[in-house]
Amino acid sequence: MHPRTTHPAGSRANPSRSVSGFTLLELCVALAALAILLVLVMPALAKAQSKMRSNRCLSNLQDVGTAVSLYIQDSNDKLPYAALRYSDGQEEHHLAWDDLMGPYLGVEMTPLQRDQDGASGAGSFKMLSCPQDAIPVLMEKGVDRKESRRSYAMPEHNLGLNMIAGRMATAADWPPSPVNQTGIGIRLDGRPGQVSPRWNQDDEPGTKAAPKWQTSFYVPMITTPSSTLFLTELFDGANKVGSWNGATISDASSHLPKGAAAPSQINYLMVDGHVESRLPAASVTASSVPAGAWTVWQDD
Repeated sequence: MHPRTTHPAGSRANPSRSVSGFTLLELCVALAALAILLVLVMPALAKAQSKMRSNRCLSNLQDVGTAVSLYIQDSNDKLPYAALRYSDGQEEHHLAWDDLMGPYLGVEMTPLQRDQDGASGAGSFKMLSCPQDAIPVLMEKGVDRKESRRSYAMPEHNLGLNMIAGRMATAADWPPSPVNQTGIGIRLDGRPGQVSPRWNQDDEPGTKAAPKWQTSFYVPMITTPSSTLFLTELFDGANKVGSWNGATISDASSHLPKGAAAPSQINYLMVDGHVESRLPAASVTASSVPAGAWTVWQDD
């Protein structure tokens, strides 16, 4: 038998191992390398996030385009108004283009929700908000209701009366026809005492009935639906779901409030239902007047 080996009290049977660690210099070098890596990676991550937001915005607009197509089919080729405002003598009522799209976007609304300005569906129209739109929503003071962002608007019609972005209205701009040198977004006021000159009096001001005789566009009037603008982005705090304000956009220079940063792409829904994405340089200029896709007339 081999003699048993004894160990002094407090000693270990396993050989001792040295414990290594970072020196202060090595730790500083590692942190510096990590900081450089973050500086290099962050722009790429920001670009990827911006691309995802842009794609989501594009997808939302495509969903709206599908709803518009269904509305047109059910309305005998009639295009929706941008907005109608009327009064029954006691309360004001508002119908914006997105109110009309509600049933086709899966949003159930009471008549009160539909008729209130800026409160349609109590904020259920999530597809009407572009993720790139970070402009704060301007909430109406003293109003106890939820108001939600709307990021899209119809190109404004001049009604044959109004100057838009430096372009005077002409006699050919009313009634709606293929030669209108203006957008398709008709917005009419039928309130007593404030009735638009283009308001059809068959919808008598001051009655409770919703307007049904107002002049509008029909698909056959749009000779180039693939290049005529139906909706585009309007990032503005006053552009709220169901609201009269922000329902239209006047021209290509009005996509963003003054001083706001332009997104890398701006999305456009055409009358035929397809969506295009363009660089701001190709669509937003300070001197732009309504022309090209911004008007019904194909020759401008």
